[in-house]
Amino acid sequence: MTPEEIHAQAVADQRAARIRSTVLDASGAALVVAGIALWSVPAALIVAGLAVLLIAHPIPIRRS
Repeated sequence: MTPEEIHAQAVADQRAARIRSTVLDASGAALVVAGIALWSVPAALIVAGLAVLLIAHPIPIRRS
């Protein structure tokens, strides 16, 4: 493989990992919301709104 092909593969792998992570985050949030909805629908809607905000705008974490 040429260096360009290796780089393109690495970029594609990173992109796939990000998509996979986002899908797992969203499905995990959906399961939490479904569980809360069994207890209280308004609370589930609040948690769903917060989950959507956190998935759309993740909180940056400083790594030292």
